[in-house]
Amino acid sequence: MDHPLHWLDDRVYLDLMRIGLQRDGAPDTFRTQRFSNLLQAFQTTFDLEGDTAEAGCLFGLATFMMCGYEKARNSSFNGAGHHLFDSFIGLSFPDQQDLQQSEPNEWLRTMLGRRKTTTGKWPAGQSFLKRTQEVLADYPGLTCNDDFWLKRCRDARAAFAKDPASLHTYSAWDEVPGSPRTRERWGQWLARYRPLVEE
Repeated sequence: MDHPLHWLDDRVYLDLMRIGLQRDGAPDTFRTQRFSNLLQAFQTTFDLEGDTAEAGCLFGLATFMMCGYEKARNSSFNGAGHHLFDSFIGLSFPDQQDLQQSEPNEWLRTMLGRRKTTTGKWPAGQSFLKRTQEVLADYPGLTCNDDFWLKRCRDARAAFAKDPASLHTYSAWDEVPGSPRTRERWGQWLARYRPLVEE
Protein backbone atom coordinates (compact mmCIF):
# COMPACT_ATOMS: atom_id res chain seq x y z
CA MET A 1 0.00 0.00 0.00
CA ASP A 2 1.35 3.42 -0.92
CA HIS A 3 2.00 6.08 1.69
CA PRO A 4 -1.22 8.08 2.40
CA LEU A 5 0.41 11.20 0.92
CA HIS A 6 1.71 9.49 -2.22
CA TRP A 7 -0.46 11.76 -4.36
CA LEU A 8 1.79 14.72 -3.50
CA ASP A 9 4.37 13.25 -5.91
CA ASP A 10 1.85 12.14 -8.56
CA ARG A 11 2.00 14.79 -11.28
CA VAL A 12 -0.78 13.15 -13.33
CA TYR A 13 -3.08 13.18 -10.32
CA LEU A 14 -2.31 16.78 -9.35
CA ASP A 15 -2.71 18.10 -12.91
CA LEU A 16 -6.00 16.29 -13.41
CA MET A 17 -7.34 17.48 -10.06
CA ARG A 18 -6.40 21.09 -10.82
CA ILE A 19 -8.15 21.02 -14.19
CA GLY A 20 -11.11 19.07 -12.84
CA LEU A 21 -11.72 21.47 -9.96
CA GLN A 22 -11.60 24.42 -12.36
CA ARG A 23 -14.24 22.81 -14.54
CA ASP A 24 -16.33 21.54 -11.64
CA GLY A 25 -16.40 24.99 -10.07
CA ALA A 26 -17.24 23.78 -6.56
CA PRO A 27 -14.89 24.09 -3.56
CA ASP A 28 -12.24 21.42 -3.07
CA THR A 29 -13.67 20.32 0.33
CA PHE A 30 -10.75 17.89 0.79
CA ARG A 31 -11.50 16.14 -2.49
CA THR A 32 -7.83 16.39 -3.47
CA GLN A 33 -6.97 14.19 -0.50
CA ARG A 34 -10.04 11.94 -0.60
CA PHE A 35 -9.97 11.16 -4.30
CA SER A 36 -6.43 9.83 -4.02
CA ASN A 37 -7.89 6.70 -2.40
CA LEU A 38 -10.39 6.35 -5.23
CA LEU A 39 -7.73 6.63 -7.92
CA GLN A 40 -5.41 4.25 -6.10
CA ALA A 41 -8.21 1.66 -6.02
CA PHE A 42 -9.17 2.41 -9.63
CA GLN A 43 -5.66 1.61 -10.84
CA THR A 44 -5.93 -1.90 -9.41
CA THR A 45 -8.63 -2.62 -12.02
CA PHE A 46 -6.47 -1.84 -15.06
CA ASP A 47 -5.79 -5.52 -15.79
CA LEU A 48 -9.46 -6.52 -15.54
CA GLU A 49 -11.87 -6.78 -18.44
CA GLY A 50 -15.20 -4.96 -18.46
CA ASP A 51 -16.70 -1.49 -18.27
CA THR A 52 -16.46 1.00 -15.41
CA ALA A 53 -19.17 3.11 -13.85
CA GLU A 54 -19.87 5.80 -11.28
CA ALA A 55 -23.20 5.98 -9.47
CA GLY A 56 -24.04 9.44 -8.15
CA CYS A 57 -21.63 11.85 -9.81
CA LEU A 58 -22.79 15.44 -9.10
CA PHE A 59 -20.77 17.22 -11.83
CA GLY A 60 -18.49 14.31 -12.72
CA LEU A 61 -15.17 15.15 -11.06
CA ALA A 62 -14.43 11.56 -10.01
CA THR A 63 -15.20 10.31 -13.51
CA PHE A 64 -13.02 13.06 -14.96
CA MET A 65 -10.16 11.79 -12.82
CA MET A 66 -10.72 8.12 -13.69
CA CYS A 67 -10.99 8.84 -17.40
CA GLY A 68 -7.87 10.98 -17.17
CA TYR A 69 -5.89 8.09 -15.74
CA GLU A 70 -7.23 5.80 -18.44
CA LYS A 71 -6.23 8.30 -21.13
CA ALA A 72 -2.76 8.64 -19.62
CA ARG A 73 -2.14 5.00 -20.42
CA ASN A 74 -4.18 4.90 -23.64
CA SER A 75 -4.07 8.16 -25.60
CA SER A 76 -6.98 7.11 -27.85
CA PHE A 77 -9.37 6.65 -24.92
CA ASN A 78 -12.50 8.79 -25.39
CA GLY A 79 -14.63 7.59 -22.49
CA ALA A 80 -16.22 4.62 -24.24
CA GLY A 81 -16.96 1.87 -21.74
CA HIS A 82 -17.46 4.24 -18.80
CA HIS A 83 -20.98 4.90 -17.56
CA LEU A 84 -22.52 7.52 -15.27
CA PHE A 85 -25.71 6.86 -13.31
CA ASP A 86 -27.43 9.82 -11.68
CA SER A 87 -30.83 11.49 -11.54
CA PHE A 88 -29.16 14.75 -12.70
CA ILE A 89 -31.87 16.71 -10.89
CA GLY A 90 -29.77 17.78 -7.92
CA LEU A 91 -30.73 17.84 -4.26
CA SER A 92 -33.21 19.83 -2.26
CA PHE A 93 -31.90 23.32 -1.63
CA PRO A 94 -29.86 23.52 1.62
CA ASP A 95 -31.19 25.83 4.29
CA GLN A 96 -30.55 26.54 7.96
CA GLN A 97 -31.81 23.14 9.15
CA ASP A 98 -29.06 21.52 7.05
CA LEU A 99 -26.31 23.39 8.88
CA GLN A 100 -24.56 21.51 11.66
CA GLN A 101 -22.57 24.52 12.85
CA SER A 102 -23.14 28.22 13.43
CA GLU A 103 -21.48 29.24 10.15
CA PRO A 104 -22.01 27.56 6.76
CA ASN A 105 -18.97 25.66 5.55
CA GLU A 106 -17.30 26.56 2.26
CA TRP A 107 -19.40 24.13 0.26
CA LEU A 108 -22.72 25.41 1.60
CA ARG A 109 -21.67 29.03 1.24
CA THR A 110 -21.01 28.34 -2.42
CA MET A 111 -24.28 26.52 -2.92
CA LEU A 112 -26.30 29.11 -1.02
CA GLY A 113 -24.64 31.93 -2.93
CA ARG A 114 -24.68 30.52 -6.45
CA ARG A 115 -27.47 27.99 -6.75
CA LYS A 116 -30.51 29.65 -5.29
CA THR A 117 -33.18 30.77 -7.74
CA THR A 118 -36.27 32.90 -7.22
CA THR A 119 -38.15 29.74 -6.27
CA GLY A 120 -35.54 28.67 -3.73
CA LYS A 121 -34.77 25.53 -5.71
CA TRP A 122 -31.69 24.27 -7.45
CA PRO A 123 -31.55 24.46 -11.27
CA ALA A 124 -33.60 22.09 -13.40
CA GLY A 125 -32.24 18.64 -14.19
CA GLN A 126 -31.03 19.64 -17.64
CA SER A 127 -28.68 22.17 -16.00
CA PHE A 128 -27.02 19.43 -13.96
CA LEU A 129 -26.69 17.11 -16.95
CA LYS A 130 -25.33 19.89 -19.15
CA ARG A 131 -22.84 20.95 -16.48
CA THR A 132 -21.63 17.36 -16.08
CA GLN A 133 -21.24 16.98 -19.83
CA GLU A 134 -19.21 20.20 -19.94
CA VAL A 135 -16.86 18.92 -17.22
CA LEU A 136 -16.45 15.66 -19.17
CA ALA A 137 -16.28 17.18 -22.66
CA ASP A 138 -12.91 15.46 -23.29
CA TYR A 139 -14.66 12.07 -23.15
CA PRO A 140 -17.58 12.08 -25.61
CA GLY A 141 -17.70 8.28 -25.65
CA LEU A 142 -18.95 7.86 -22.08
CA THR A 143 -22.65 7.44 -21.41
CA CYS A 144 -24.86 9.38 -18.97
CA ASN A 145 -27.76 7.27 -17.74
CA ASP A 146 -30.34 9.48 -16.10
CA ASP A 147 -33.46 7.35 -16.22
CA PHE A 148 -32.93 4.22 -14.11
CA TRP A 149 -33.53 5.71 -10.65
CA LEU A 150 -36.34 8.01 -11.73
CA LYS A 151 -38.07 5.27 -13.70
CA ARG A 152 -37.92 2.96 -10.68
CA CYS A 153 -39.41 5.69 -8.46
CA ARG A 154 -42.18 6.45 -10.96
CA ASP A 155 -42.98 2.75 -11.30
CA ALA A 156 -43.17 2.36 -7.51
CA ARG A 157 -45.46 5.38 -7.16
CA ALA A 158 -47.71 4.13 -9.96
CA ALA A 159 -47.94 0.68 -8.40
CA PHE A 160 -48.91 2.15 -5.03
CA ALA A 161 -51.47 4.49 -6.63
CA LYS A 162 -53.04 1.51 -8.39
CA ASP A 163 -53.15 -0.65 -5.26
CA PRO A 164 -52.28 1.05 -1.93
CA ALA A 165 -52.51 -2.33 -0.19
CA SER A 166 -49.75 -3.80 -2.32
CA LEU A 167 -46.27 -4.38 -0.91
CA HIS A 168 -44.16 -1.25 -0.66
CA THR A 169 -40.99 -0.81 -2.68
CA TYR A 170 -38.39 0.01 -0.02
CA SER A 171 -35.53 1.11 -2.23
CA ALA A 172 -34.45 1.46 -5.84
CA TRP A 173 -32.93 -2.01 -5.53
CA ASP A 174 -36.24 -3.59 -4.56
CA GLU A 175 -38.70 -4.97 -7.10
CA VAL A 176 -41.75 -3.06 -8.31
CA PRO A 177 -44.17 -3.91 -6.86
CA GLY A 178 -42.29 -4.87 -3.72
CA SER A 179 -41.12 -8.39 -3.05
CA PRO A 180 -42.36 -10.41 -0.04
CA ARG A 181 -38.76 -11.60 0.40
CA THR A 182 -37.29 -8.10 0.85
CA ARG A 183 -37.49 -8.09 4.66
CA GLU A 184 -35.99 -11.57 4.84
CA ARG A 185 -33.18 -10.66 2.44
CA TRP A 186 -32.33 -7.47 4.32
CA GLY A 187 -32.25 -9.48 7.55
CA GLN A 188 -29.71 -11.84 6.00
CA TRP A 189 -27.42 -8.96 5.05
CA LEU A 190 -27.87 -7.33 8.47
CA ALA A 191 -26.76 -10.58 10.10
CA ARG A 192 -23.57 -10.43 8.02
CA TYR A 193 -22.79 -6.79 8.71
CA ARG A 194 -23.72 -6.58 12.39
CA PRO A 195 -20.65 -8.48 13.64
CA LEU A 196 -18.44 -5.97 11.83
CA VAL A 197 -19.63 -3.12 14.03
CA GLU A 198 -20.10 -4.87 17.34
CA GLU A 199 -17.45 -4.93 20.04
